[in-house]
Amino acid sequence: MQDKTFLKEIFTSIQGEGLFVGQKQIFIRFCDCNLSCSYCDTDFTRSKYCNVFSLENYNDNRADSTQILNPVSVGQLLKIISGFDKTIETIAITGGEPLLSSDFLMLSLPVIKKETRHKILLETNATLPEPFAKISKYVDILSFDIKLPSVGSHKSLWPDYEKFIRYIPKKVLSYCKIVVNKDVSCQDLLQTAKLLKGLSGIIIFIQPEINSFLEKTISLEKLDLIRKDLLSKLPSLDIRILPQLHKLIKIY
Repeated sequence: MQDKTFLKEIFTSIQGEGLFVGQKQIFIRFCDCNLSCSYCDTDFTRSKYCNVFSLENYNDNRADSTQILNPVSVGQLLKIISGFDKTIETIAITGGEPLLSSDFLMLSLPVIKKETRHKILLETNATLPEPFAKISKYVDILSFDIKLPSVGSHKSLWPDYEKFIRYIPKKVLSYCKIVVNKDVSCQDLLQTAKLLKGLSGIIIFIQPEINSFLEKTISLEKLDLIRKDLLSKLPSLDIRILPQLHKLIKIY
């Protein structure tokens, strides 16, 4: 069993995406990813050290960090989490793709939940159904992505998504994020609707891609057309447009 893993950073900040946008959370960023999306702006490459940011300075120039040697053990991770703001309710497990470290999550999540009482939010690209099934009982909140081939410049992932969705426990609060830009295809939107048709109580966030100049790569009119198109096919679901807040207000 994998009792250590490579982590990129551990820090507290304001959640900038999805259902809990604006909430202060603890973030544990895992290294490695099984995808290579064209719009990805996250450094998830393995490093010799994991950076732990202890001061609450919400900008890109945070220099006050502690470096711990990778890979990080369950005990080290628990000690770091225990030292953060006790008023924070949720830990965001993010990446990269954290499910690549599912064995480590199987060991660490039950300990974290028992010792710290935090809720666990898993952020995943939803392409690793079997690893998710192994740790799903420890997840309180699920944020999963649907990566559209016309937007992310990668292969079709629909079979993986179909299987992943079947493993989502009913007790888990779930929401879905879909990144779109001007190149989004009607076929991808149709396939997305088919994929999500059987779900109930889920919130879908249409997330406009934002480039390095903090400019939307799609018009508000096109965004609303996408929302209306999905809503016509999925009338029982809550579908919202929400950009990445942390980029717009420039927080880490």
